[in-house]
Amino acid sequence: MDAVLQHGPRFIRTPNYYVFDMLKGHMGAESIGIEFDETADLDVVASASKDGRQTIVSIVNGKEDESVEVSIRMKECEGRLPGKATATVLTGKLTDENTFDTPDKVKPKPAKIEGKQDKWNVLCEPFSLTVVTFGHAD
Repeated sequence: MDAVLQHGPRFIRTPNYYVFDMLKGHMGAESIGIEFDETADLDVVASASKDGRQTIVSIVNGKEDESVEVSIRMKECEGRLPGKATATVLTGKLTDENTFDTPDKVKPKPAKIEGKQDKWNVLCEPFSLTVVTFGHAD
């Protein structure tokens, strides 16, 4: 599974490229414990940056036809709660692929996240990877 396809001077990014790019925030970060509703049938991982300024939560919704509303509750870390959050989603059908004719068929896009400080909500689209990045104030 290639991350980039190349033909002569042309290249395109594959969905695999975008998955690795979206998950790179977990590299070098500290894995943190999470609690979630296991009946929602989601895969969830969370980590905190070494400097404590960011918390990253990645959510995989493997359901092909069902969006899942996810509520994220944050606990204080060193007396701080997140002051902002951004979310990015990568979604498509299982058979979707980027080709030279359709190089942007599957690519990340901003996702809507609402909330403040200790409670945030994000809608995870069907068959998607959603990455939420929380910023902690100094």
